[in-house]
This record gives sequence, structure tokens and C-alpha cells, in this order.
Amino acid sequence: EICRLKGKILSNIGAYYYEDKWGKDVKRALEYHRQALEYRIKNSIYTEEDIDESYRTIMSDYYKLGEFDNSYNEFKKIVIRQVKKIDENYWFLSDLDQSEWKYVIGIADKIIRGMGSEIRLLVVPNLRDEILREIRVQIPIVFEAFSNSGRRNDRGSLKDLYENKLLKLKDEKLDEETKEIVEHYILKCQERLGKFG
Repeated sequence: EICRLKGKILSNIGAYYYEDKWGKDVKRALEYHRQALEYRIKNSIYTEEDIDESYRTIMSDYYKLGEFDNSYNEFKKIVIRQVKKIDENYWFLSDLDQSEWKYVIGIADKIIRGMGSEIRLLVVPNLRDEILREIRVQIPIVFEAFSNSGRRNDRGSLKDLYENKLLKLKDEKLDEETKEIVEHYILKCQERLGKFG
């Protein structure tokens, strides 16, 4: 149990440095979050979810530092870990059949955070096609994960999908397929958020 606490303590120290109210030092937060990840990977007492949570905090640190490429790379590590559980030949969410999406619903909170970096990286020509291919799958997965429960956090996540992802994507120059998906889910989010009240 003490070993388990060490990873949590390292992560909490990172969270301390991440917060504005404590004199934000995101680079220092990143150092502690990296230590927590390394410790969790080395010790078998940690779950896959614990390790993914470490990747998520590191992804957020990089995003806050404006290092969107590094944030995206941390996000891809989470995705690869999840899709490899389904099929060893998979590398992306877009490799999944729609019937397999249910196996990644549990990482929807990480997907929605990863989308922030992806949107920022759409200007990078060699990443654009990969990112658009992924976003076409991520939008329905995230919508499904957060649209039905009515829990307060889920409403916030659905609102984030709508305001910070879909509306930003709507302003991008998109291929027709992605544009249709974005417009479709803008309407679905408006309808669902209206029902939440």
C-alpha cells in the first residue's frame, strides 16, 4: 500500500505545481508527473487506468506549456495502449470497427482532452490527414460516452465537446466527410444540452 501511495504523492506534487493559486510552475509539474508515470510503470501494483491517468496529466502539462505536438504524442500513447488490447495490429482509434468503439468509451475523458491538441495541430501538413481521420471517430465516441447519463461532469464534458471542439472545428477548412460529422454532432449536442437544461 505504501508503494501505491508514492505514485499518487508524486502526481499530487505535480498537481500542486500545476495550479494557479500556488504560483503555477507547469515545467515543475511535468517533472513530477513524469516521475509518477515512471514509478507506476515500474511497479506492477498499478492498474492500466493509473498509468493512463499519468499519461493524461503529462498530456495536459504539455498542452498548458503550448507544446501541442508533445501533448498529442502523450495522447497517442493512451490510444495505442487501448487499441492494442482489442487487436495487436491496431494503432489508431480509426482502426476500430464501429462495433469495437464500446471498448474505448472508458477513455472518453482522455480522448476529449487529446482533441484539444489535435485541433491545434491541424495546421501541421504531415499530421492533418491522420488527425482528421481520428477526429471522425473520436467525436461519436465522446458524444456517446457523455450524452446519456445526465451526470454533472458528463454535461460539462459534452459542453466542452460542443463549445471547445466542434465549434472550433466548424471554423476549420475540413474535408466533406469530417465537415458532415462535425455539423451532425453540433446539432446532436445542441439537442442534448437543451435537454439537460
